[in-house]
Amino acid sequence: GMKWKHFSSKTSKTIRGDNAYRIRGQYYELPGYGIIEGITPAAKLLEVARAKNMTVTSYLGAAFLYAVYKSSGFKKFKPLTLFIPINLRGIFNSKTLRNFVLFSRAGIREKPEGKLTLEDFARAIEKDIRKDMEKENIKDKLNSMVYIEKLWIMRILPLPLKYFFFKIGKLIMWRNSHTAILSNLGKINVSESMEPYVDGMALNVNIANNVPISIAVASCVGKTRIMVTNLIHDREIIRTFFRIMAQDGVEFEIQSNLREDPRYVL
Repeated sequence: GMKWKHFSSKTSKTIRGDNAYRIRGQYYELPGYGIIEGITPAAKLLEVARAKNMTVTSYLGAAFLYAVYKSSGFKKFKPLTLFIPINLRGIFNSKTLRNFVLFSRAGIREKPEGKLTLEDFARAIEKDIRKDMEKENIKDKLNSMVYIEKLWIMRILPLPLKYFFFKIGKLIMWRNSHTAILSNLGKINVSESMEPYVDGMALNVNIANNVPISIAVASCVGKTRIMVTNLIHDREIIRTFFRIMAQDGVEFEIQSNLREDPRYVL
């Protein structure tokens, strides 16, 4: 049978997360996702983040949460958090081909005394990621995931029933547990012989009605592409997100599939 090198029977009690702020808006009338892509020189984005003593991930995450905070007009404060995947292969020195990824829910959970700043969000994100990347905390979450997979009832259930129960579990455990997803693949290397033929690489992350805007980031051949996937007409949060970075000197070429305009829906 399969061996689980880092598994123990102790499971996590903190996997559910917070009842986070939910972005709301008018959903598209027809099926399909909206894509807004911001393309910028990778070196400039890194320079701006480092000048603020931030990582690229914490800078982008802070800019987005700050945009939500500025655009949304809270009547009652709710946690503003991001769901950030963490690749575990480097941490555990693993060569597994399985989906060896967990997550950090990073952001601000407590009601602030005054107005929040970009730096407040960045420091909170960095603190949460550091905590979640400690081996013991990772093992705690990993044990919970593997425990479910090792249950004898899950092994004998037909695949359609497994999908059904996982969907029910997702509704119970994950609903409103984060404001948005931020997935940063970092730098993607291609061979020198391929570089003349590659303009860049991009990806999109999954969204849902309760998480209608999410962000995926990839850097390749000197360009960083920030893909904002969305389900709603309102563009204020996305505009504010890019405007915050533009004010810091990060210039973007913006592209869109114009999903918000019915004339362009195929």
